[in-house]
Amino acid sequence: MHFGRAIIAQHTSLPLDHEDVTLLHEKLYTDFIEAVDANDNGVSAYDPAALASAHIEKRFRDGGITITSVVNDMNNPDPTCPPGEPQDEDSLFSRASTFMGHIFTRKLHHAFTSWLPARATVGAAYRSRREVHPSGRIIILPQGGVPWKEHLYNFEKEASGAGDVNPDEQVYYVLYPESATEGSKWRVQCVSVNEGSFESRKPLPESWRGVRDADLDGCLAAEAEKAGKPKIPEGAVFVHASGFIGGHKTKEGAFAMAVRSLEL
Repeated sequence: MHFGRAIIAQHTSLPLDHEDVTLLHEKLYTDFIEAVDANDNGVSAYDPAALASAHIEKRFRDGGITITSVVNDMNNPDPTCPPGEPQDEDSLFSRASTFMGHIFTRKLHHAFTSWLPARATVGAAYRSRREVHPSGRIIILPQGGVPWKEHLYNFEKEASGAGDVNPDEQVYYVLYPESATEGSKWRVQCVSVNEGSFESRKPLPESWRGVRDADLDGCLAAEAEKAGKPKIPEGAVFVHASGFIGGHKTKEGAFAMAVRSLEL
């Protein structure tokens, strides 16, 4: 991306040397440019020798639904084109180039208007997490719809320096409102073991999973009484069957669910 920073600065109206331009440049390269470039140069995402030695094979063929495969298809004449429209090599290349340009522009727009602001939001929540709970295992976001996962993992890595993330410093639960409306319900979502995993670091308790509303309130109350713990406010909404997310009618209730889950 020789002209990458200049293109980003032009699209965002930021100075070329602005730190956000650098962040966006790294984001676009990692999420888009690198994979396209690797495909064009015959570089596999995984080490073929390592896959072979581990006896790992593909479960299905995915060659027809990647961006690069779609672009490759554009090398073929399009039978739906109106009569007389150019179908020579240069015209087909121009069509593919325009297609990739649209994808790049959309990715840049999303990164600038959504991903970048989310970084500031998640960063503030991460830095203040011990004010939320002394364990540092819970963070609270001020609004829903924040793409928080990638940022959280990055902040954890930055906090740990060059080494692996200290398990004792990992965040387990992220709280956020379902909507911006007053009196919105709240969610408590478990953090996955890593960005691409469906396995939670600490899922919500098994006895809560798949239970809803009054039944869940009753379950929480009974467990609190048995353990001699403070009662969680009524208003529990649900806990997913896998335990990766739950809901409560209030912020206080969602927070109490997260704290209780930490203790179990």
